[in-house]
Amino acid sequence: MSFEETDSGATMQGGPQVGTTEAQAMEAENDDGAPALAYLQWVEKQAEGAMKQRVESANLIHQQATNLATLLVAGGGAALPYGLAAMARDGAMAWAALAAAAWLFAVLAWLLPRAVQAADFPLGYNEPDNLLPMHATGLRLVLWGELLNRQAALTDLNRRNTERSTAVNRARLAAAAVPVVFGTALLAARWLG
Repeated sequence: MSFEETDSGATMQGGPQVGTTEAQAMEAENDDGAPALAYLQWVEKQAEGAMKQRVESANLIHQQATNLATLLVAGGGAALPYGLAAMARDGAMAWAALAAAAWLFAVLAWLLPRAVQAADFPLGYNEPDNLLPMHATGLRLVLWGELLNRQAALTDLNRRNTERSTAVNRARLAAAAVPVVFGTALLAARWLG
């Protein structure tokens, strides 16, 4: 693939002009009406960049979910022995601490399957065993099919990233409500006791 400078901008030999609209780029067809190979390769490069960006986002979301899970374990783990130790001194304070620990562990139990645990991950590329038998179809058609597969993987990854980031944000809000849970449990224990 080579580039050529013209008065109207850089063009790829056999492909669309840089900076063209999608409709203009789709006009870069061969005689049989299929998109030119250079255009398909350009789209493939864009898809690779999009996939890389989505995977980086997935990794960041997973890291944030793991950090939040660690904080929830630490908070619940600290409140639980405090609540048990406070039973002898102040029953209301003990019940409030145990309620806070239970709340944090409940948030953790909700978060784990939604954002922390490993799940199937869409493949970014097809395996040679699947592609080699298709050589008679022609490179452009195989590449076209692979781009459709890549789009499906990107759509799935976008959906998963949205679901996981929403779960992390909801768990953060629920964890931030632990003072309300503690205060409500304390007031209820004092009122009942």
